[in-house]
Amino acid sequence: MTISNQERLSLSYPDTFQDMPKVHDIFSRLRAEDPVAWCPEPWGGPGFWSITKYDDIQFVGKSPELFGSDADLGGITLPSNEMIRTRLKEEGRTPVFEDSTEELRQFEGGKSMISMDPPVHVQHRRMVAPGFTPQKLTALALQIRNRASELLDRI
Repeated sequence: MTISNQERLSLSYPDTFQDMPKVHDIFSRLRAEDPVAWCPEPWGGPGFWSITKYDDIQFVGKSPELFGSDADLGGITLPSNEMIRTRLKEEGRTPVFEDSTEELRQFEGGKSMISMDPPVHVQHRRMVAPGFTPQKLTALALQIRNRASELLDRI
């Protein structure tokens, strides 16, 4: 069965990844039929290439001079505030705050490391890596557990 545009589009929705058999089926068919597949994005997103074979993924990941992640060069993009507003409207959701400031704040504040290429990515990674050692994360486990419980209690 050929991969539909709707299935390609579904790869932009986090909910799709809650149904692992469905995701496995989509990626298995992409590997067989279209291992370098163009996938559209909703809400005016630019779309993305889905690379589905191991050797291809390794090549792309190790060749930033050919396949960049930098959003300024057309790589990984995060949704703009306007794209989020459009999504909320299309989903029939009312923003919690009239101007959507709180909902959009998570997307402000600069570039994400996922949308950076070497050497900038390497520099940022070196800065944050000390905070992600097993010892540091183990030390934070109780705080994380308490915060998660507090948030769940509020819900």
